Amino acid sequence: EDSQENYEVLLGCNSFKVKNLRNRGDGGKLRVTCEMRISRGKRSSLVSNAPTESSGNSDRKNLTPVTSNSIVSAPPPITFDRDFHNSSISLSQDCRTLTCVSSEGRGTAFASAGFIKGVHYWEVKIEQADVGSVFIGVAEKPTGASTSSSTSPFPHENQQRLNRWLGWGFVNFRATYTSGAERVYGAHCHSGDTVGVQLNCDTGRISFFLDGMKYGEHILNDLGCAFENVSPFGFNADGCGSGGFGQGAPSGIDGGRGGRYPANGVVRPRALWPVIGLRNSGDRVTISDKWTSSYGVDAVSVVNNITSVDEIMCWYSDCETSNLVKNRGDTKNTIPRWFIKESFMEYQRWQSEKWLHSSTRGGKGLDAYFDTSPAACASACSRLGLKIALLSGDIVSVRRSAGRVLELTEEAMILGAMHGRLYYRLISQKSEGGSLTEGGGRAWFWDESEVVDDGVKLISKGRGLGIDLPLIKKFRCPSKGGLRIVYASGAVLRSDLEIFDGSMNIGTIPQGTIIERRNVLERRINSCGVCRYRIKYEPVGEGWISGRIRGGKEEAIVELVESPSSASDVVPADESIEVNANCDEDEFDNEIITPEDAGSIWYENYSSRKRIDEVEELYTPGLDLSVKDINEFETLLRSSTFPGLTTLDSDCIFVSALSDISDQLPAGDALDCSFKEVTKAFLFLHSMRNPKFDVKINENQTRNTQIDRAVTSAFSRVKDHDLPSLKAMLVRSSMVRALNRRVRMALPWLPVRPAQEGSAILGGLLGFGASIEKAGLGNDSFSKPWVLPPSIAGRMRKFRKLIFSCVKTSFLNGIVSASTTPTPLSHDEYELPREVRTVRVNRLKARRSLNSAAKRKNSVFSQLQQEMRAWSGAALRRGHVAKGHGGQKRAFKVKLIGEGVNDYSGPYREVFTDAMREVTEVDGKGLPLLGVLTPSANNENEVGDHRELFAFAQGTNSNVCTSRIASSISRDEECLAKAFSSATYGDWEAQKDIAERLMFLGKLVGTACRHGIPVDLHLPQGIFWNKIVEETSTSSFNLREIDLLAWQNVEQEEYCEELLSSQQKLLNFFCEGLASVMPFEILALFTGPELRDLICGNPDVDVDLLRRVVEYEGYNENDAVIGFFWESLHEMTSRELKLFLQFVWARNRLPCKESDFEAPFKIVRNMNNTTDSDAVDRTLPSASTCFFSLTLPEYSKKQILKDKLLFAIENVCTMESDYVTNEGEVEEGWRGL
Repeated sequence: EDSQENYEVLLGCNSFKVKNLRNRGDGGKLRVTCEMRISRGKRSSLVSNAPTESSGNSDRKNLTPVTSNSIVSAPPPITFDRDFHNSSISLSQDCRTLTCVSSEGRGTAFASAGFIKGVHYWEVKIEQADVGSVFIGVAEKPTGASTSSSTSPFPHENQQRLNRWLGWGFVNFRATYTSGAERVYGAHCHSGDTVGVQLNCDTGRISFFLDGMKYGEHILNDLGCAFENVSPFGFNADGCGSGGFGQGAPSGIDGGRGGRYPANGVVRPRALWPVIGLRNSGDRVTISDKWTSSYGVDAVSVVNNITSVDEIMCWYSDCETSNLVKNRGDTKNTIPRWFIKESFMEYQRWQSEKWLHSSTRGGKGLDAYFDTSPAACASACSRLGLKIALLSGDIVSVRRSAGRVLELTEEAMILGAMHGRLYYRLISQKSEGGSLTEGGGRAWFWDESEVVDDGVKLISKGRGLGIDLPLIKKFRCPSKGGLRIVYASGAVLRSDLEIFDGSMNIGTIPQGTIIERRNVLERRINSCGVCRYRIKYEPVGEGWISGRIRGGKEEAIVELVESPSSASDVVPADESIEVNANCDEDEFDNEIITPEDAGSIWYENYSSRKRIDEVEELYTPGLDLSVKDINEFETLLRSSTFPGLTTLDSDCIFVSALSDISDQLPAGDALDCSFKEVTKAFLFLHSMRNPKFDVKINENQTRNTQIDRAVTSAFSRVKDHDLPSLKAMLVRSSMVRALNRRVRMALPWLPVRPAQEGSAILGGLLGFGASIEKAGLGNDSFSKPWVLPPSIAGRMRKFRKLIFSCVKTSFLNGIVSASTTPTPLSHDEYELPREVRTVRVNRLKARRSLNSAAKRKNSVFSQLQQEMRAWSGAALRRGHVAKGHGGQKRAFKVKLIGEGVNDYSGPYREVFTDAMREVTEVDGKGLPLLGVLTPSANNENEVGDHRELFAFAQGTNSNVCTSRIASSISRDEECLAKAFSSATYGDWEAQKDIAERLMFLGKLVGTACRHGIPVDLHLPQGIFWNKIVEETSTSSFNLREIDLLAWQNVEQEEYCEELLSSQQKLLNFFCEGLASVMPFEILALFTGPELRDLICGNPDVDVDLLRRVVEYEGYNENDAVIGFFWESLHEMTSRELKLFLQFVWARNRLPCKESDFEAPFKIVRNMNNTTDSDAVDRTLPSASTCFFSLTLPEYSKKQILKDKLLFAIENVCTMESDYVTNEGEVEEGWRGL
């Protein structure tokens, strides 16, 4: 009853006699009765009208609810089936807790709800268990006689024994289990830990999540896919993927294709039920009421979405084909009408700024939109029994999680409400385990047991104005007369809501004692489903007592005293306790029942107390940006394009602007960019372009100069007088947002380059989608035109600029994850699997080689190439994430010879940084040191605008073009010779070494991109990045970018042609290596600059961006030494900033945006010699590259800090010492020098 008190039950039944059905005993007719019970959240008792402001003294009955009736309440908790569990397992009265009462094999219990469709996530708390004695998973309900305990010929009379573990599941000794087969998976789970289960019926995958404690640290870890091909439709779906996160999940169907279920043309739905298995006596688990579910997306909706996206792309194609310049008013009846309506709905939703999108702990398929309105958040807080309302954006400290008190306090941000639950996201953990990057940074919600005793405490300036939140009836004493202790041994008073070793036993309240209602301070359900009362009992003190005995027959400890009069008839055991017979019955009768009622009352007070000067006006004077109806929206849409530009070009400008704005925001997603931020940016643009623009941004609003620069750059092509109105620009932005929402859902189902494109059957030169530039090592200038069949894939590539970069990046990351090589886990969870091989690198020898030949041989790049010479692309496509490595994915382990350092991710990133630096080095003569990349002519001569670029080194025999071709051959033979010169001429044999190095460089760059490591490569836009994504650029632009003098000299036309041709041929080798690691075809969706930013990151170290992701340990933002530090960074040169970044993070480039940071930058206070200021000033800073942290002494002056920091980053030659190296290792590191 306690777990169902937030819900009301709707009961429906039907009874009828069956004509031909008889009782076997007496032959009489049988009556069949059908009953259905539906649980739903209790409805608000207030009248459903639009919210209006009223005075604070208004009567509650006249208040109006501020939450919509369409808001869906939280689903009722999952319980266990009383009739479907093994006899060795006992159920609690609320059917949420299982206890093993005898060791009679492996007993199984089924839940009362099963699933056949959608994505579902639930959590199970392990209260008490031995290692390997708890099984958590899903299974089909057995129906065969082999599992029954009787031999009745009637199947419905057979009682299932359930004396073995059924289905697919996770065992708490780090293994999966199915049909007697075990496999290493996940992590060890102990008593007190919580295991989450995700069942994706649509893809046939089962995954698990761990919320536990290990060595005092709070561990939140997505354990990845445990089983795949567990299809809900009776057949296995081959090719579902590799198992997620590269862990190689086994198929849930044994035997592959031979193990298919015979459908015989009919699909048999399969219901999968949550199951728990227990083995040892005393094992106990509780299924949490924290679960979430989604119906998923059906195939018809997917196909309809794809055709809708194609219809929009066809409209853009028609506009381009007709070459129509869209002036204002020319687009009437051109945009599909349904898309205009959808864009209008997008604008209304966007302008309301009510919804916030985020991924949740449930994983893929359970992303959610949270209601950020104050009323919805207040109602969710009321459901938790909080004293004040926590609104979206508030920062709180977290001290409890899943029934445990955390040793290290965490910080979280409030996101919003959904289904009456308050969702949050952890933003800070005081540990180095990488939980935030391994699943802990996803959104989740609290239950009422986690917020008690300041388990959640506001630490930022509250947006709820500190207004008290009414306490609903659920958390008060449910009876007028209080509680009576009825258990013979009395009631044990404990210090905490939870019953664990950390809660003290305060004392015992004897049987017969009556606790007055005014002394029953609070009533809550703890994490194990036990109803507990916080009471005040003078002889003993204040604490918590339980309503029932835990386990066994669950005898009642207290009973409710219905009225004060009945309470006065009983003499309390302690005469010091006086019974108040004059309880305020009116107060009891007028208690608030539902959270929505409490939220309505709070919102009325909140609205009346919110002063005008507290309202954050975006602009002054006020500007109405609301759109009344779809007709006004369509009118604004027609006026939103730019004169002189096509519709495509106009919309591409809006897409670029929204992407650039979102890159400067924490979310980093243009679809999640707030209406307020975009409006501020467009207001700034109008105020700068139009001096007569009378609407100005409020001075109290915080300004982001980087956003202002980004939006100014995006609209640089548009003349000042061609800017549409502010409202029209926002309307157009909503249209491209609506398009990208559909594209995001459609991309995973679309081929980027179908096999029929360029097919020789249609007159083309391509086979299976591989272009001649890659397959034939030729130049695209020799290719002949062919018939290109129209396709949605071709249109997606053609209009790639209409797609947000974040949408394309998300799609690419999904493909990268699906193509990850499976890596079986090691039996020791802290050891790397044997499939993750060790690469030995001697950096000491590489840095101290004296001549060019020795440097080329001993370079880190050459050592990596030698170590990996026999590795396939599959070996580099691994993405293993080891425990305690900060979430860094890796394909191999690095052993730095002669340096006492363990590879916890720092050395792994370091070798990529060193290798990329070496390929751009030159010797004393200006020649490339490794013969891979050479300074471009503009770089070498310091002319032109692109003086930092490098080109492919061509070696000594690089002229392979027309000068070596005999004049007697035909034109066709000449084209073939030019296109396939590497196969027909011997000159390229001398270039074999360059080709191998370029292919290996491509593999390294692809591996770094897969694992989130930006590489420091300055390569030309035209002949490199644009060529990879197959984006057209003129030969003039390509040549001017690398050799300005040759471009100006008309007489060198033959040289220019040979130069561009040879660079194209060398690019083929790089692309071949890159394609062995990355999904190369997907890159055609990106533009050249987008691909460059994706692989190389930010070429400049943005100190402001670094400051936005910093966390302090031992320091505060306002400390003097912190100010010295940031001022010193701003004064450093670009070279010094790169050295600093490599010093603290083993990489010399930052990501382009805040959301791409996998871990925060930590500045830790050096606690050594803190009392001796002179000793502190003599201490050098140190860094932990594995965890992106800098240990900074508290220097007394800024110049001292700057000098020490520069000395450290300039003179460091080895990484930090994790252990003392032995003589043999030191000797090996310095051998031969």
